Amino acid sequence: MGNAAIAIDLILGLIDRAQAIGGLISKAQAEGRDVTDAELDGLAATDDAAKIALAAAIAKARANPPVPASGGGPGPK
Repeated sequence: MGNAAIAIDLILGLIDRAQAIGGLISKAQAEGRDVTDAELDGLAATDDAAKIALAAAIAKARANPPVPASGGGPGPK
């Protein structure tokens, strides 16, 4: 996976997290309450898992860099 793919995965993950947090806040507001500590702990646990997965993806990409495609033409002039 190249750096661009990792960045895209990160952005998509952040969008998903923002939607989950927004949904949690909306639900709490609709119920006339604040977000609970348990709900916040759940968000933190999910974020920790996402950080671990991202770090693993970055480490894998660094260990296996993509091979540049050959243009077949002469080198730089």
